[in-house]
Amino acid sequence: MEPVASNIQVLLQAAEFLERREREAEHGYASLCPHRSPGPTHRRKKRPPQAPGAQDSGRRAQLKRCLERLKQQMPLGADCARYTTLSLLRRARMHIQKLEDQEQRARQLKERLRSKQQSLQRQL
Repeated sequence: MEPVASNIQVLLQAAEFLERREREAEHGYASLCPHRSPGPTHRRKKRPPQAPGAQDSGRRAQLKRCLERLKQQMPLGADCARYTTLSLLRRARMHIQKLEDQEQRARQLKERLRSKQQSLQRQL
């Protein structure tokens, strides 16, 4: 009966994650990492009291700054004036893959040119 209980626990955690993600999507922000509910295995350290939402506000501000920097570093098309977080991250991933492919082709070309140079030097 133990595996069934763990499966149910995993499903509950997934449901919590999806609900949290939907709430954050309403505000236009994506989650940085999944939230872990405090339980017997996760004990939080006591911290001095803060204003409600102060930590979340700081995280949102940092995420917003990071997304703005990403927009500046990435070539964006003129098809849309405002990008969602998800579309921006997808475009960034595609751009990174494109750059990696270009780098690989450049390395292959460099290696071919190097071997051609060596063969020409041997012919001399």
